[in-house]
Amino acid sequence: MVLVFNGFLLIFDMFATLANLKNERNQLKHDHKAVWTNTPIRLKSGQAYYIVEDAWVQSFQSYIQVHDVDFSIPKIRNESLLVPNKDKLAVDPGDLTPLDEPKFLWLEESDWMKLKDVFGDKDTVEVKVTPDF
Repeated sequence: MVLVFNGFLLIFDMFATLANLKNERNQLKHDHKAVWTNTPIRLKSGQAYYIVEDAWVQSFQSYIQVHDVDFSIPKIRNESLLVPNKDKLAVDPGDLTPLDEPKFLWLEESDWMKLKDVFGDKDTVEVKVTPDF
């Protein structure tokens, strides 16, 4: 009798953990809608925007979809947007030609700040772009 009861508690704990995980990820989906939906934004000349490497965006989207307690999301690095060993962008954010496989996602400053607060750290490369067209 006791083993069945303990087994039941173990199963209940597992379901509670999965429910909490689902709620947490739904909250992330809501709080970071711009990243979750990968929605293009209308750029305005002279306004500052931030870009986030596409590989991280894909990790975030996978994290939201996978209900696995061992699956984690890395911190934002944006290193793939830079030329190695130089303070220079490897991409041209001024080239607004649509790509089949985009290298980055544009974010408004408010979305970037929320994202950086949760997924950034001291090694996060901030890429701030002000289009002029």
